[in-house]
Amino acid sequence: MKKTDIIAGTKFIIEGNEYIVIEHIKDDQYKVLANELASSDTKTFGLTNEYKTSKIAIYLDNDYYNSLPENIRNAIVETPIQQKISLTGYDNGKNSPTWTGETKDAGIHKAFLPSWDEITKAARSTDKETLQPFVNGKYVWLRDTYSNLVLAMGVNGYLGNDYPYSIYYVRPAFVIDLSKVKYILLEGIEQEENKPFVLIKGTVRLYDISEIIRQVGGVFESSNCEKQVVKTFSTLKKAEKELKKYRTSFHQNEKDGTFSITEYCLEENG
Repeated sequence: MKKTDIIAGTKFIIEGNEYIVIEHIKDDQYKVLANELASSDTKTFGLTNEYKTSKIAIYLDNDYYNSLPENIRNAIVETPIQQKISLTGYDNGKNSPTWTGETKDAGIHKAFLPSWDEITKAARSTDKETLQPFVNGKYVWLRDTYSNLVLAMGVNGYLGNDYPYSIYYVRPAFVIDLSKVKYILLEGIEQEENKPFVLIKGTVRLYDISEIIRQVGGVFESSNCEKQVVKTFSTLKKAEKELKKYRTSFHQNEKDGTFSITEYCLEENG
């Protein structure tokens, strides 16, 4: 598969950290969402809801960015972003905000807060149950605004808002050039031009088990599976439906600290 065929929602590991694709930007550049919080501490925008000069923007471009491994920092592409300022309301029961389309310049950043559109692209859904794992029981900031407020995601995956001086958790996003790093593809859907969609579950693409050990450490186990761990589908909708049946197959064993990759023996036809 070409890297330019990796679509939203695909999960992969770089230097022991897991990320989820938001969207393909160009060539080997992808906008990704970190699969964990930036830190165990809550953060505040400050006195106003303007992202460009907020305390969170300063934190992500400096402390968070500098905490990343050097090869990830070298692969990050500074990116201009926009901040939606025209939310007219939303149906909280359906997680469906409405916008007039008005935005404002939010600056050029190495790392940044995701917007509502970006986090739902990564999840491939606006459904609360699907979004719950993205907040992991926390209140998490978004960068969009509503009047003098800032949008945020609640503990149950619902969309809400609060004053900018409130303190919520931060889940960062950034644009990275995948040609400059080694990565391990964990889970997702790919498509080659004019070919069917392919479901990936528990496979190691580009690099073998020794590369996972180098990046994450530990001893790895893998179940025996005679068939190739992919399944092809004629439509993206069918592939996404199948993907929801399984969770990420890469996990750490609590008892002995080893890591496992579960291989699913999927049928050949979709």
